[in-house]
Amino acid sequence: MMMNRRVFSTALLAGAAAAVAPTALAHAPEAGKRAQPGFYRFRLGTIEITVVSDGTLAFPTETPWGYRAEDARGLLTSTFHTSRPEVVQINATLVNTGDKLMMLIDAGCGVDKFQNTTGRLFGNLAAAGYAPGDIDMILFTHFHFDHLWGISDGKNASLLFPSAEFVASEAEFAFWSDPELPSKVSAKQQPVVTQTNLKLASPRLRQIKAGALLG
Repeated sequence: MMMNRRVFSTALLAGAAAAVAPTALAHAPEAGKRAQPGFYRFRLGTIEITVVSDGTLAFPTETPWGYRAEDARGLLTSTFHTSRPEVVQINATLVNTGDKLMMLIDAGCGVDKFQNTTGRLFGNLAAAGYAPGDIDMILFTHFHFDHLWGISDGKNASLLFPSAEFVASEAEFAFWSDPELPSKVSAKQQPVVTQTNLKLASPRLRQIKAGALLG
């Protein structure tokens, strides 16, 4: 389900990306390689899309599924997946329009910030033929740790994408930047780390309204 939803979202966002005209254009050539462990590349019309792995996370089945955990274990076992713990793939999606924009959708967890099986994004970007400086825009679907924390170094002290504009929903930013948030959510979500990354991103962060087109 996660992969299908991501591919569907990418198809919608890629159409919007073609209409964006940022002040600094990537003019990035298509990388050409089809796929290898760590990334998978395909085309959507004239746009080249590369799904890039940041690694994996492992959770008890109860964490993502709650009271449906037993049903989930049965489904996972029947389809030959590991269910104790459940392993989740963490992917970011790179949209290359060729001569207009290089856009990364989400940025992974970062190195050793949550579990030591993540933080593979930069190595896999390099394997796919790209560098952090090639990215013009990072579009966040939301600000969970596995989508946001990869924008900064291991100490959450400096940004790792030197020229990227960050784009996110106004509502998402308002929720996660609320000063009272640490008292409202579980400590396991490490809201202070998320807020630290948002402060780093804020000078370059463009907030958009729900349903707005990029432009």
